[in-house]
Amino acid sequence: MNDSITLVHRHLSTSILNDPAACNEAVRILSALSQTRDVQLDLPRKRIAVSYDVMQMSYAGLIRALDKEGLTKLGEWQRLRMLWFNSQDSNLRDNVASRPSPCCNTSPDASDRLSRKKG
Repeated sequence: MNDSITLVHRHLSTSILNDPAACNEAVRILSALSQTRDVQLDLPRKRIAVSYDVMQMSYAGLIRALDKEGLTKLGEWQRLRMLWFNSQDSNLRDNVASRPSPCCNTSPDASDRLSRKKG
């Protein structure tokens, strides 16, 4: 399977980003996760950019890893955003795992009828 299909890039923005020491700790924790590919601190925009494979990790998993260390303080917007990203991650996992559709937008029944008429 092509990893780039399931690789997503997300930005975490929480109130901890006002504290440089907490930011560096958050980057260290996220970088230590085997499921993350890239973690970058963007202090001017007060966010952490994270890339991860949705087949192995979810956005909620990132938040849980930070929460375990007491580094998340999610407001209403961040909770809504977490739900939205979790939904996107779930949809991408489901789409990658789904069977391909029939060729040429023709149902298998219609293909059988056409081949019987010709023969």
